Amino acid sequence: MRPLLVAALLVLIWTSPVTARATGSVLSGIAVEDVAWDDGTALQIHWRTKLDEDFRVLIVREGTDGLMDTLGLFPANVQWVVDDDVTPAGTYRYRLSVFDSEGILVFTAASHGLASPHANWFHRGRLGEALIILGVFAMILWGTFRRRDIYLRPIGGLSAIEEALGRAVEMGRPVLFSAGWGAQLDKPTTMAAMNIFGWLASRAASYDARLLFPTHDAVLMAAAQESARESARIEGRPDWYRPEDIYYVTGSQFGYAAALDGIMERQKPAVNLWLGTFAAESLILAETGNHIGAVQIAGTDSTIQLAFFLVTCDYTLIGEEVFAASAYLTRDSMVLGGLWAQDWLKIGVAVTVIAGLVGTLLDWDAIGGWLRGI
Repeated sequence: MRPLLVAALLVLIWTSPVTARATGSVLSGIAVEDVAWDDGTALQIHWRTKLDEDFRVLIVREGTDGLMDTLGLFPANVQWVVDDDVTPAGTYRYRLSVFDSEGILVFTAASHGLASPHANWFHRGRLGEALIILGVFAMILWGTFRRRDIYLRPIGGLSAIEEALGRAVEMGRPVLFSAGWGAQLDKPTTMAAMNIFGWLASRAASYDARLLFPTHDAVLMAAAQESARESARIEGRPDWYRPEDIYYVTGSQFGYAAALDGIMERQKPAVNLWLGTFAAESLILAETGNHIGAVQIAGTDSTIQLAFFLVTCDYTLIGEEVFAASAYLTRDSMVLGGLWAQDWLKIGVAVTVIAGLVGTLLDWDAIGGWLRGI
């Protein structure tokens, strides 16, 4: 029975011209407007009244399909409400009904005409985000095309790769590279690892060092093969490239670890490079590499696996050092410029966080309001 009573009440409110107990105009200036600079899913209902918060306004919306929905019961003195559940380009009409503190209907009136929301090409509420994005692009473009004299602090693990390659050549043993069982080409860490692999393939081709890359992913295998082939061609050593050294083993995590352990025990690589996305297989691989006496250089963004690499490897790249490796090794001006811009952006984020903290502690509304606006 309750739904029927609610429906009957809505019909009564919609059709009733009740003005009993209303002296003059209880509500006036009723207007419905499109919310500016939004995605077209909101309308704003305005009214004027001298009633206090003891009076409530019930707002009912009628859509183009003829169905009526109740927005809710609001204090009369708020004088505006946003309806954010409408369809872009739809047409709507609203009826406002005033109830006193005892729940007795005092007055009812409808908006004039039909209102329709429209989507705007820009959301004003996201102006701060737009400015931040433009600032990021400006910094990266400036660093990419204008900066040339960029200093990079020495990174031990990357500096040791060249020496490790020389050791492999002297010993006549291969170099083993792995991007980890979690490597996928859509992951930033894998992209950084493949950039390092491309540089490593060029150096290995020039030194005539054998480079092994067993992988768990066929797409990653194809990308590595193409990278090694192109690196050999650029170095003028197309005969160095051996597709059988870059191959698929298995998609099973511990099957992959067992396969690489077997390769290390049989091939006895002089250098192991563990650079990419690693999971529980990290300690298994690094421990076997340590057992055979290989020089091991590891790097990952996984804080859990870093602990295992730190105790079993000769050099470990921590977090962002992996992403900076391609700039460090290739010294490409565009990559260096992007790295420079990212560092300054990090400084900007840190300054913003500190400013927000200080503004909160000192109750500076100007800083807090600006940060909330972003």
